[in-house]
Amino acid sequence: MEPDWKLIGENITNYIDNETFLSARKPPDICNILDNAKLSPHEFITLFTNLSKYHGKSDMLVMLGHARKSELATQAEVDKISSTISSILGINILDKVFSFTQNKTRQQNSNSQIQDEDKFINIYVNSFIGVYCPFENINLNTTIKDFKLKLQKESGIPANKQLLYLGNFLLPNSGTLEKYLSPIKKDNVGARLCLHDGIAISFNKIQVPIDIDDFNITVEKLKEKFYSKTGWPIKYQTMTYNGIIMDDNRTLNYYKIQRGSVNEVRIQYDISDLKGGQCIYIRLITVKTLVLYADIWNSTVFDLKLLICDSEGIFPRDQDLYYGGERHLEDNFKLIDYDIQRDSTIYLSRVMRGGKPVIYLYPKEEIDAKVSIKINNGEFSFVYPSFDEENTWNVKALPSGEIIHRGKKLRYLFWETLFYPILNMDKGFIIKGEESVSFFEDKLNSMNLNDTEICDFITYWCPKLCGYKYIKVCFQFENFDEMCPMNVEPKPDNINRVFFAALPLENTCDIEPQELPAFKRDGFTVIEWGGTIVTSEKY
Repeated sequence: MEPDWKLIGENITNYIDNETFLSARKPPDICNILDNAKLSPHEFITLFTNLSKYHGKSDMLVMLGHARKSELATQAEVDKISSTISSILGINILDKVFSFTQNKTRQQNSNSQIQDEDKFINIYVNSFIGVYCPFENINLNTTIKDFKLKLQKESGIPANKQLLYLGNFLLPNSGTLEKYLSPIKKDNVGARLCLHDGIAISFNKIQVPIDIDDFNITVEKLKEKFYSKTGWPIKYQTMTYNGIIMDDNRTLNYYKIQRGSVNEVRIQYDISDLKGGQCIYIRLITVKTLVLYADIWNSTVFDLKLLICDSEGIFPRDQDLYYGGERHLEDNFKLIDYDIQRDSTIYLSRVMRGGKPVIYLYPKEEIDAKVSIKINNGEFSFVYPSFDEENTWNVKALPSGEIIHRGKKLRYLFWETLFYPILNMDKGFIIKGEESVSFFEDKLNSMNLNDTEICDFITYWCPKLCGYKYIKVCFQFENFDEMCPMNVEPKPDNINRVFFAALPLENTCDIEPQELPAFKRDGFTVIEWGGTIVTSEKY
């Protein structure tokens, strides 16, 4: 039976410190509670500090959007809450969440036309299947169900098969866009949603999208896909469908699993055999510290990563562990091999992802082409479409830029990697996060990218960057070619690759400006762009 969210919200004081209750609640549950709750400044800080133990940045921003900030009495209360939660979570964009409260007087003096304009937002929908749909001036009062119908008209994907994500948060069909998008509304950037083509697997309060071409694959293959995406071992996967344990040898079609399925497929696991032993502290980059217990004599580094995933929802393949000056703790070694003792502190950062490198092909005439990528000191975390042979796509490329792969029409080829990059951060630019749109418009245009490529870049990256106070941006050229060499046959006249590294900063600093090339585009031209947000303090 559905809990009485209104009653819980009206009695929120009884729940803000109840970790058993909070840990079992999903973001939509918390949103329903907050819609019916009145919070004092102290309750506000306590509740969201506790929620930060179980939820990531994207989910926290959505939930913050439902807290009734308009009832805070003074500017001092607003500032206290905003600065405190920002400090705890390391989320500078929280100031934007409170902006309408901080500017309440100004808004009350605004005319109705400006107030109406605040109800509209630009939305950009990308997917791994080559779909890109921009929507301008969408009313925030539009229901998610109606927005999916608009997307169906533009993309051809049925509304009931769409899996729309805001960050790691799966948007439900209920509610309006305002309920989820108003906290991140930006006049120049808008909201970026990701459309997945497959199913969402429920795992430890997380909805993990898995893109699927063929529903005739076996459950065993689905487990392999989940492992490939998350690093969660197959031996710890018990996959269920509507509560029934699925047979590894049966197909998804056998269980009548359909595109767009949510919640029906779940992964259950038991890692109780790994828990217990000596106390170990895990220090996160957000200044949060976990307290875990592991057998330092017998547990491996990978076992510790599973415990961290169980606690924080950070998948093993996204974790990079450091201890005692070591660059990187290897998965197969035991903790004692690194002289890790009781009460030791291990540092955790997120493995750097080569964020959405996409490849465009512009031949002078229709051609059959081979495009190959090699990763040195890393591995592919995702590619779309799938390779035809080792690290290679076989495609048909048209002068218009359209790519045809196995009968599907695509705008670009997508790949993503987990890697340990060699970055040159000596020259570059220091910008404010809020200036990221104008900065990249200017720099990418100067490098001779076209409007479509610039738009794709900005709608992917700027929502990730605009919330930081300052950013150190350094473009990588020759060293990126060394890390991830590309080969295209027939040989293009020009291969132009843009890859940047962004280091978030709290304060500005001096840096020698970087000279950027102006790419040639005569003849058969290949364009690629991508980037990574640097978390290592060495930069």
